[in-house]
Amino acid sequence: MATSEGSPWRLKTIIVLVLLLTLFYGSYGVFGNIQTADEYNQQLTNYTSDGGSTNAVGNASGEFDYSTEAESGDDFIGMLMGFGNFLTFGEIDNGWARLILNTFTTICFIVIGFLVYTFIRDWIPFVG
Repeated sequence: MATSEGSPWRLKTIIVLVLLLTLFYGSYGVFGNIQTADEYNQQLTNYTSDGGSTNAVGNASGEFDYSTEAESGDDFIGMLMGFGNFLTFGEIDNGWARLILNTFTTICFIVIGFLVYTFIRDWIPFVG
């Protein structure tokens, strides 16, 4: 196995950044679609309000469209858009939070790419 002399910090940094990004995207994948209490209450009031009547309860299943044409993930383009939406934190409504998260992950991926380049560059003869 080839070793890079005098730079074990590169491999350690790559491992730490990959673990950080894995945990970051893993937690977003699990907790990314959490609604706030106001959004939840707003959806409930849409189903339980009937022209100002306080005793009426609406039928939630009657208003929902269960047809497969309404789903966007049935085709290949929808799958690609969903994957891009996941990578760019599309479920987060706050624009500044999305910008900070995307900037952080982009910097991490650039650093990982550069460290992999410099780590492999030492192994390949006649380069650099």
